[in-house]
Amino acid sequence: PYRPPVWRGYRTARGKLRASSSDGKIGTFRAQGKRPSLRDYELSASARKIYSYMFYIADDGGYCWPFYGTIARRTHLSTSTVGKAIKELESVGLISHKQRASRRGASSNLYRVNRPIEKHP
Repeated sequence: PYRPPVWRGYRTARGKLRASSSDGKIGTFRAQGKRPSLRDYELSASARKIYSYMFYIADDGGYCWPFYGTIARRTHLSTSTVGKAIKELESVGLISHKQRASRRGASSNLYRVNRPIEKHP
């Protein structure tokens, strides 16, 4: 099965987050416990796949900022399917996003991956 790379990063002198594949000091969101169960949610297979990928790459606070194209490439889905699945995940409250813009005019989405509420003890 496909296993996406583990997100690790560091902050520059100006406080910007940068990716680094060799820095082992920063843990991941998934290191806080096992992957949560989505059995209480009626989600499509693509939404489950994207949630698992985003959960896997999220940092300690549950934040990640992949592009649709990156998600599509790493999950082997189309970009339109990624957009639909992200809307589906937002509608049930598993992720939330905030659009951000840089001073140069570039924009990206910042995603917050939420842990599901388990209805069964």
